[in-house]
Amino acid sequence: MPTTIDRALSPDTAEEMTAGERLTAVETVVGACASYLGWQVNHEVWGKGSPVERVARVQAALKDLLARATSGAYVLNERLLDNLERSTVTLATITEELRKGCAKPAKPQQLVKRMASDVPPVVNTSAMSATFTISTEAEDRDGDVIIQKGIKLDKYRLNPVVLYQHGSVLDFPIGSSRSPAGKLSVVRDGNTTQATCYFSKSLAARQVYELVAEGVLSGASINVIPTRSQPRRGGRYLIDESEMLEWSIVDIPANGEAVRKALSQNWLAGRSIEPSLAKSLRLSQVRLLLAERHALVKEFGATLLQLKGNR
Repeated sequence: MPTTIDRALSPDTAEEMTAGERLTAVETVVGACASYLGWQVNHEVWGKGSPVERVARVQAALKDLLARATSGAYVLNERLLDNLERSTVTLATITEELRKGCAKPAKPQQLVKRMASDVPPVVNTSAMSATFTISTEAEDRDGDVIIQKGIKLDKYRLNPVVLYQHGSVLDFPIGSSRSPAGKLSVVRDGNTTQATCYFSKSLAARQVYELVAEGVLSGASINVIPTRSQPRRGGRYLIDESEMLEWSIVDIPANGEAVRKALSQNWLAGRSIEPSLAKSLRLSQVRLLLAERHALVKEFGATLLQLKGNR
């Protein structure tokens, strides 16, 4: 009969458990390994706080464990190494879920796809506009691929709005992808789709524009409904045809140092930063930190595999 820890750390049964239950299992394993190596975690705070705080605490303990396990002075037995390896995989999954702010994806009726382009947006100050790469045929962080020539613009053409964070922060458009001359500014160029946002004159829109112009924000995200797709490995999809609903300027990726500076100054477009926009920027810092921890956890897991291989 598998234990609760075994169920939480097994890919076959983890789906039955919440992120909190899986995180508790990881904390139990890390605490047991810590005790085995002769040091104790702080049980007064262990397992308490928000999920983000708990992940940070476990990450710090994992780094300490790694240093001790690789020093040669301490030896973990095979079972503890195996549990640590499974715990790092589980923790990586949890941090990814927290970073995205969503649960495990199923086959969606509607997809939001973030585009982290290496090419910064092109800003036109006289037109108060910015051109972004909003989608490519590169595999995204979810493992999905959107075929660019299959993106239909018929519905979007009727109301070509541009949002910030898909309307989750500001409940009104910040601009339009229709030029002052009335031309739709969404262009497919081979395996890439680009779009230009002509910002509105509202305070929030002008503040987002300034963040883009200053290099604080550079990410874009496309919102599509798949109409024809085929499965790929790992439950992901090749989206052959889709209908574009809108696209958004988003705060991931963001220039972390520039975001902190903007928040400390609290001044954009001649006014204090809109409260909802400021809150979104603060949350972007949390997501960035989680992404960094996710990368560290993956590195830790690779080192554990090496340790097991050298035994």
